[in-house]
Amino acid sequence: MGTKIAWLKLGLKNITTGGLIMSWLNKEKIISILLEMVRQPSISGTKQEIDMSYKIKEILERIDYFKNNADHLFLKKLKDDPLERNYVAALFEGDSNSNRTIIMMGHMDVVDILDYGEQMDKAFKPLELTENLKGKDLSSAAKKDLESGDYLFGRGVSDMKAGQALQIALLQHFSEKENDFPGNILFLSVPDEETSSRGMVYSVPFLNELRERFGLEYEAVINNEPRFPNYPGDDSNYIYTGSMGKSVVMFYAYGKETHVGDSLSGLNGNLIISEIIRDLEGNLDFCESLGDVISPPPTCLKQRDYKRLYSAQIPHNAATYFNMPVIDTDPEEMLKKLMKLAENSFEKVLDNIKTKQKKYFKMKGITADASKWESLVYSYKDFYQEVYEEVGVKVEDEIEKIYSDHSDNKGQQEISLMIVDKLQELSSNKKPKIIVGYVPPYYPSVITNAKDKREKKIINTVDEIIDIADNKYNEKIKISKSFSGISDLSYFNLRNYKKAEKYLKPNMPNWGYDYEIPISEIEKLNVPVLNMSIYGKDAHKFTERLKIDYSFEVLPEIMKETIEKILS
Repeated sequence: MGTKIAWLKLGLKNITTGGLIMSWLNKEKIISILLEMVRQPSISGTKQEIDMSYKIKEILERIDYFKNNADHLFLKKLKDDPLERNYVAALFEGDSNSNRTIIMMGHMDVVDILDYGEQMDKAFKPLELTENLKGKDLSSAAKKDLESGDYLFGRGVSDMKAGQALQIALLQHFSEKENDFPGNILFLSVPDEETSSRGMVYSVPFLNELRERFGLEYEAVINNEPRFPNYPGDDSNYIYTGSMGKSVVMFYAYGKETHVGDSLSGLNGNLIISEIIRDLEGNLDFCESLGDVISPPPTCLKQRDYKRLYSAQIPHNAATYFNMPVIDTDPEEMLKKLMKLAENSFEKVLDNIKTKQKKYFKMKGITADASKWESLVYSYKDFYQEVYEEVGVKVEDEIEKIYSDHSDNKGQQEISLMIVDKLQELSSNKKPKIIVGYVPPYYPSVITNAKDKREKKIINTVDEIIDIADNKYNEKIKISKSFSGISDLSYFNLRNYKKAEKYLKPNMPNWGYDYEIPISEIEKLNVPVLNMSIYGKDAHKFTERLKIDYSFEVLPEIMKETIEKILS
């Protein structure tokens, strides 16, 4: 298909970037906002996110309502953020007699662009990239979409600057009928979603502050993360009434040191950790289901030992941490299941060692007793308490020293494991053991399931919207009870906040040092969630792309109707 025809299909014939052109709730205008946002790089974990926050604020300042109500537009710095990034919020107050408020939120950051290779210089230039990909080696699906002329390619077009561009256009549309709008809209754009969600975590207290300051009642939060196919080849459009959560869990193994020439008299930490990985990697017993959603199985993110230099001593301490998607499992239940798995893995290792020792003694023609180790498994909380009772505040001093020496060059997960290793060094308990706990980040699962009036109205509204999309726009949309990707929606309500306080917080070594989530503030916020997905494909791949017609023609209309129905 020729370039001219393709651009006409996309509605790009007269597109400019920046400035007010035509109605904001219009495909061409939304694309214009999108291109302007994508052109501003905002790779997660970099200072580019600062420039992105100012770009979003600049776009919002073009809206007449915020020209006249500058005190309703906020640029807020993240608390204790080494990069000094910001989140952006904008509050439109409609009918003065209504405090009912919808939050539209999303993230401004994107993943890096190394996967673009020779096309890296065009990753943030969607029009050039889309044209330049013609004739390149693409998957059959990506090639078909490119040739259709219906898709725009580029980093962030799908995940998730399209969603934020749509939200800004809706915010402008609603603000144009200020006195007739039956409620309020709060727009929120946060950094760091692709890394540790610090942007969302630190904006939660501000959302509670705004609610008190303006007397708002939050009825729902709507995100526009891209759809996740439920199976290979799934082309369905989705509205999600929840979002999957995840824990990152760690195992630290302390074995028994020995000379490599007498290896069977020791206990290799790597052996213990390897058995845990063998038992937990892809373990389907940890998958959960909710309607048509099944959580992915756990997978290992890191394995390491603590032998610092080469020597003829076995590495007797080692560690690993895993990604653990969750739908309904709370921190208490997860910890208990993992400790049980660790105990079983440990017992298998010890039985295996004993069997090999006996065979080896027989090969040598000697009689000797096999080792009598037991499978000792601790939660981090219990092990910390044991060490603290032994050495007192020295524990806290050593943790502070780890942060002063390593906070600039080690990630949160690595520092967590360093803390556990230091506790073991301080402890006089040198028995072989496994210590189980959590490392950052933690994402609670959230589900809107009609448990109160707000949730019932949301569920009923979604049912109506599905019919409207079918009858009015000839679009089939599926309802899914949980978004399969991790999202910032996790921090809008916390169903198991008491379990998080009791089992998550004390079992995460760096909680309160360089990581925490505001548990009481999230519980106070308590807003039902919706993810009305834009139609995107291949998030985090160089073939990331956005289907224009559904995302910027149909979705704006059904989002508008959804918001108006919830507020009515």
